[in-house]
This record gives sequence, structure tokens and C-alpha cells, in this order.
Amino acid sequence: MRAVTPTHDQAPFAWQSLQRRLHDHLMGEGMPAAEAARLSREIIVICANDADSIDREDLHERAFDEARTLLHTWQATRREQLLEAV
Repeated sequence: MRAVTPTHDQAPFAWQSLQRRLHDHLMGEGMPAAEAARLSREIIVICANDADSIDREDLHERAFDEARTLLHTWQATRREQLLEAV
């Protein structure tokens, strides 16, 4: 994974709002709060770094695409762990 740094000069409230929506979405799918918080922060950093090359509408879609991908990975890992425990 490439190194990313947040861009703080771009509407912090909008980023916070998107991060909360991502966090709530991940938790709504069963992810623990701490993991959802960590992943939603990571997604915001990734999107903030790409913000100059993506318009705002696409940015939200990109963020939720990232969230779905990470959610599917998390769910697959959980299934594997549950199967190994049986």
C-alpha cells in the first residue's frame, strides 16, 4: 500500500461527514466500532490524496467502493476464522 497523507486544506467538515457515513455503513454491516473507525479514517486519507483528480460526486462513490472492498475482505477473514474455530 502506498504512503498517504491527508490534505487538511479541503473542507474538513465534509471529510468528517463522509467519514461518519463510512463508519456507520461499516458498523451497520456488522463490523466492530474500532475496526470501522480505523478503516473509515484510512479511506478518507486515500480519498483526500486523490481529491484533486476526482470530482466530489465521484469521490463519495470512490469512498464507498473502498468501504465495500474492505468490508468484503473483513467478512471473508471472519468466515475463515469461524471455520477454523469449528
